[in-house]
Amino acid sequence: MWNAVTDCPDDKSDLFDIDALIKAGELLAAYDKARTFLKSQPHSLSMRHRAVLCLARAGALEQAQKEYNRLGLDAITDNEDILALGGRVLKAIALEETGTQRHRLAMASADKYAQAYQKTGGYFTGINTATMSLIAGNKDRAMTMAGKVLASLPNVNDARAETTYYQEATRAEALLLLGLREEAKGHLATSIACDPKNYSARAGTLAQLKLIENALDQNPQWLDAFRPPNAMHFTGHMFDARHDKGPHNENAIIERVTRLIHEEKIGFGFGALAAGADIIIAETLLALGKELHLVQPAPDDAFIQASLIPFGPDWHDRFQFCKKRAATISYVNDGRLIPMALTWPSPAELQWGMLSSGREPLAASPFSSQFGMGNRSIFRRGPHMMLPAGNRPDVGKSSIPSRECAMLPSIIGSTQPNRHALRSNAI
Repeated sequence: MWNAVTDCPDDKSDLFDIDALIKAGELLAAYDKARTFLKSQPHSLSMRHRAVLCLARAGALEQAQKEYNRLGLDAITDNEDILALGGRVLKAIALEETGTQRHRLAMASADKYAQAYQKTGGYFTGINTATMSLIAGNKDRAMTMAGKVLASLPNVNDARAETTYYQEATRAEALLLLGLREEAKGHLATSIACDPKNYSARAGTLAQLKLIENALDQNPQWLDAFRPPNAMHFTGHMFDARHDKGPHNENAIIERVTRLIHEEKIGFGFGALAAGADIIIAETLLALGKELHLVQPAPDDAFIQASLIPFGPDWHDRFQFCKKRAATISYVNDGRLIPMALTWPSPAELQWGMLSSGREPLAASPFSSQFGMGNRSIFRRGPHMMLPAGNRPDVGKSSIPSRECAMLPSIIGSTQPNRHALRSNAI
């Protein structure tokens, strides 16, 4: 059991690094860094908070709730961030439920936020008390709290862009709860203008406003105009360009990827850098000025031996070119490369998890694409990825049906949240 409710004076630089990772959507890396710090400084309140926050934002809700209790955060009653985190975990769990259970958990979340608000008067906990009260079915409490928060918000005079963003976003949320939609739109636009590249914060704000509109039986379509760029998970066939008429195939892939990026308004791409379509897609993203986020299944030496060298000498330089220009690089493991048949789900699950699960850390509408190298040209849209029969179709609660399929020379995509794209053994 945790007893100390103290912070550590030597965790500020680590906190800065972790907060930067969280802001970038690198929740796995942030969580690992927080856990590593807690091994040597187990009483750091800030690190305990960040560890649970990462789990909650990544959608590991059951684990987040367990860690919140195990780390002693449930016993803390005088810290707004800790109390708000408890409300956040309950909120996320509530939003996965329906009916009476959803209302019950939403009210528990609202009460947790209210406990923090009563002690500190902070606008973050106040507005969440209001919104979760609405979700729980208590509209009167929601409007009362929204009015209090609106009256307490300071004028926009903070030099820090992120602080101003949250103040204006909170103002927009309070106005929407009070039914003042046009005024809410104006303050939402102001908040985004204050910190235009804080896509993580914007996606969270839009999700919150959509939640309110749905609870009020209003059409949330107006929010689409404020959405950040979409994110794409990509994967494709490995091939040896010397034997597969690479230039011809490459031009076809580049053309299809370019069209897809423009049509889906892609701003971020998540994937690996295997020889063939992976590298071509990554190069295309970079050429179009988009962010490349790499999730490699193994350290470079092992990965290069397995996924580059067997497919010809030209891929290595292209691999290095893309790697140097990647916005972030993550590695699934730090050991030897295990046969792909055993390991392929992990990189794909992590890549997809960084941009989906409905919590949208970087973008409003995750998109997953699989590029094939066969003789036919197919473009397929819809909510499902196609996988060989018998393969594990899914992680978590979502459901992706398995279907018989050969090597599909296609772009197979999903624009539906909560869908996990996996890579078939045929690739």
